[in-house]
Amino acid sequence: MSKKNPSLVSSCVDELFKFFFNVDGDELRLANDVDPVIVQIIDKYCLKEYKIVYEMVGRSCPVCGEELSKNGSVKFNLNKSYIIYKQQYILFK
Repeated sequence: MSKKNPSLVSSCVDELFKFFFNVDGDELRLANDVDPVIVQIIDKYCLKEYKIVYEMVGRSCPVCGEELSKNGSVKFNLNKSYIIYKQQYILFK
C-alpha cells in the first residue's frame, strides 16, 4: 500500500475499519467470507498501512469436526496488485 496525505475522510475510514473488523496493531484480520474488494477500499482510503490476513470462518475440520489451530500465514497475491496473507491451520489431536 502507498502512503497518502491525511484527510478527514481517511481518518474516519481508519476508525470505521477498527470498529467493524478485527484490528491488532498493524494487522487487519478479515473473515474469508468478506469480499476481496474491501482490500482496494482499504488501500485507497486508509492512512495506515495494514497487513491484511484472511481467516477461515468456523475453524473446524470438515472431516472430523475438531477445532483447527492457527499455524502461521502464507503470502498471497490478490489480483496481481495487492499482497495479502491467508491464515494456515493445523489439526492437533
